[in-house]
Amino acid sequence: LEELEGVVVDDEWMADFWKVSHISIPDSDKETVECVMFGELVTWFLGEFNSRNSSKRTVAHFHEWQTGVGCILTRTRGLEIGTIFTTHATLLGRYLCAGSSDFYNNMPYFDCEGEARRRGIHHRYCMEMAACHAAHIFTTVSRITQDESEHLLKRRPDLITLTVLTSTSSAQYTSSRTCTRWQRRRSRTLFRVTSTVTLILIWITLYTSSVLAETSISTKESIYFWKG
Repeated sequence: LEELEGVVVDDEWMADFWKVSHISIPDSDKETVECVMFGELVTWFLGEFNSRNSSKRTVAHFHEWQTGVGCILTRTRGLEIGTIFTTHATLLGRYLCAGSSDFYNNMPYFDCEGEARRRGIHHRYCMEMAACHAAHIFTTVSRITQDESEHLLKRRPDLITLTVLTSTSSAQYTSSRTCTRWQRRRSRTLFRVTSTVTLILIWITLYTSSVLAETSISTKESIYFWKG
């Protein structure tokens, strides 16, 4: 990305993303501009990969709002690729938690767009929202984040892909000195089982449904689908 900075494709890609999303990104937010550039490159790569492997089914898994542009463009360009978007914690939720707003007790009552504007992250919030709704499958990593996503992103995750570092497992990892060999082996086994089950659930969900039959979404949907 450093080699692409200042090149004309920068403006072209920003204009292209505006056409399909109507999300305005300020030039001063260099991180988000680079996210758009990265998303354009990922979408280009996925298109080339899919065209050369047309006999195989392809799934692209996007994590967090920074990768959301790739998910959005994959759908709006009609690539025959299954898409999964995962949030580990919503962007707006992170800001609200840091603001001492009694976040978890007030989740249903926040004016999400207003809160995002007040914090100067409205464009990022819209990117995360659009990616969440554009993806065929939306997942998160815990039940509390599932509720957070439903209230802040207006879509309840289809799956919870639990991580190993939860409850007692998290405590075991707090100090490696007190973590016995048996405990480490047990955690590794739990990780493998959880990962395998998660992948099976995702693949079953993707390929027993008809989501790939109509894989593209219109420009109007890509900009307004979260409003309704």
